[in-house]
Amino acid sequence: WIGHSDLIRSIRWAPTGRQIVTASDDGSFCTWDLDRPSPRRKLARDVSVAVVSPDGSELAMSVRSEVFLSDLTGDVSRQFTVSEESELSDIAFHPQAAELAIAFRSGVVELWDVSTGQPVCKRSIEFSHSLPITKIAYIADGERMIVCSDEIGVDIVNTETGEQIYSFEEHQSGVFDLALHPDGERVATAGSNGEAIVWSKENGEVKDRLQGHSRFVTSVAWSPEGDHVITGGHDGEIILWDGTSGEPIRKFYGHTRRVMDLAWSPTENRIAS
Repeated sequence: WIGHSDLIRSIRWAPTGRQIVTASDDGSFCTWDLDRPSPRRKLARDVSVAVVSPDGSELAMSVRSEVFLSDLTGDVSRQFTVSEESELSDIAFHPQAAELAIAFRSGVVELWDVSTGQPVCKRSIEFSHSLPITKIAYIADGERMIVCSDEIGVDIVNTETGEQIYSFEEHQSGVFDLALHPDGERVATAGSNGEAIVWSKENGEVKDRLQGHSRFVTSVAWSPEGDHVITGGHDGEIILWDGTSGEPIRKFYGHTRRVMDLAWSPTENRIAS
């Protein structure tokens, strides 16, 4: 599928498994239907991040210092003007879609009420580190959040207070992506040291080390059943792993440049990268 002219930074499936949304370094945002190789709609808005709400009804996308909520066609319904001045790095919906977390490379996360478009708290949440944030994700209860940094590793923090619960530093390097297992107990993280690690979110116990990429691992995702893990890297390769044993199953080739993001279809055995 061809629709962007530069690296695709963000790729997400709609929960129906029939649509994909992408955001690229070329500044555009595209929506795709599964049965056609050209974008259903393309918007040139300097979009850097695009994420789909848990129920698939809304899309949150970042445009410079603003975040827009829209339907999957890109028709905007709400707008959030953030107060933090540093580069926006990621967006995450609360599991019940009540809040929107907006992360910045400065180490700050702002929480916003989705229905009103107003900040949930009067000040931004400062996490235990002030190093560049790369990825964030709510844990299923919504009371905790996983925060990845491109310098020191991963923090699990209290969403309301921003206080650190514990830090996972097994990567000993930057972490570019994370994926929660469908059972909610395990986390897979992608590191700049060339490996992905599967670990327990409760105590940080390492379950598997997925070593097979020759350069940075930039993206990771679980299959809907949780029996497989997929990783993508700066080496342009995609590797499928057994989710139980941690053994590699096969490599996929085809990308001529680094793989910046990938996503597993929620309804079929398909991967978008």
